[in-house]
Amino acid sequence: MIKEGRLTSADVSLFLKAGGGIDDRSKPFSWMEQKTWLNIKALSKHKFGNDHSYFFKELPDRITRNEPAWRKWIDENEPENTPIPDYEDKITADQNIGHFIHLCIVRAMREDRALLASN
Repeated sequence: MIKEGRLTSADVSLFLKAGGGIDDRSKPFSWMEQKTWLNIKALSKHKFGNDHSYFFKELPDRITRNEPAWRKWIDENEPENTPIPDYEDKITADQNIGHFIHLCIVRAMREDRALLASN
């Protein structure tokens, strides 16, 4: 996908590192791990692909506004097979890198399911 110009090396780096380089202790949810919150912050600040769109710019706000749905999704046994709150239609509509974006959000919020989501 990098050779085709659909992804950048920064996109792959985000997938691999997620929120590893973020320092933010303002986690607003007691039920969420700090590492997950840092991953969310990293996603919200990342520009995907060559069009440099902030796909998840509003992610922290959307989780705050729709907390029960997001908590339920994170707690799913197979979140990679469950519609992502607030973003499912937008991800599905992106024929270019939608699958990669889906993979990034699963990795960010449920790292234990990232390998299964990649299939």
